[in-house]
Order: sequence, then structure tokens, then C-alpha cells
Amino acid sequence: MSQNLHPDFKPGISHAEASAADRRTHDLIFRQGDALAAENWDLAIAINTQMRENQLRVYRPDSSPIAGTYDSLASTLTQAGRLDEAEEAVEKALAMYAVAEDYNELSLARETLGQIKELQGKFEEAREVRLRGKERREICCVNDKVSLLMVELEPRG
Repeated sequence: MSQNLHPDFKPGISHAEASAADRRTHDLIFRQGDALAAENWDLAIAINTQMRENQLRVYRPDSSPIAGTYDSLASTLTQAGRLDEAEEAVEKALAMYAVAEDYNELSLARETLGQIKELQGKFEEAREVRLRGKERREICCVNDKVSLLMVELEPRG
């Protein structure tokens, strides 16, 4: 069965079902990109919901691919200026990535949350969120004004 192809597939899903769902998700990603480019936030959010519903047909509800739809939703909501909703969505993604032990995606989702905290004016919280991965040496920061040398990996004294 398809769990041999990807551990996040639900038991009993056929290869054909998994492939069809992944193709549909791929198409929805492009449609969402067009909506984002046009700054049509409501459409982009609706497409994200369609994407998650599509993926839930074949993926376990606590899987990394489903967490990715919440992280994507958080980014869209952030662009739309809906920061409280964005924070809620990325918190769901963070919890799911932690359960799945998907540490690479977890660090990227922490960065999404860090950006949201900055936009909310919560700079110390943004810093704390980003540094949560320091024990595993998994920190992501997409701010091009921050170099690795500027990141304090040791607590402030």
C-alpha cells in the first residue's frame, strides 16, 4: 500500500488515490499562488482550505503534509494582515510538526511565528520563538539583515 511510499498516508490508501490527491494539491498550490499574486486573500484562504480537505482524504490528520497546509494558511493570513488568525494557524502547524518530529519544517514554522510576532510588535517573543530550536541547532531566520554571527546561541547574561 501507499504507506510504503510515504509514512504519512492513511492505511489502506492506494497508490492511485495518493497520486491523484497529490496531483490535485499541486494544482491547488498554483491556483493559490495566482490568488496571492493578485492579493485576493479570501480566494487564497479558500484554496488553502480545499488543499487541506483534499490532503485529509489520504494523509493522516496529524501528519506533516497537513501541518504544511496550516503553515501555508498562516503565511496567507499574515499577508492579509489577519495576524491573530495567522498565529492560531501556525500554532497548529507547530504542534503537528512536533508530534511528527519533523524538525526541519518545525524550524520554518517557528520562523513564520517569529515574523508574526514581529508584525505584532512583540520583538522579544519573536526572538524567543526563533531560539527554541537552538538545542537542536535548528534555527531559521529569513531576515537578510541578520547574519549567523549576530544570532546569540547562548542565553543573555
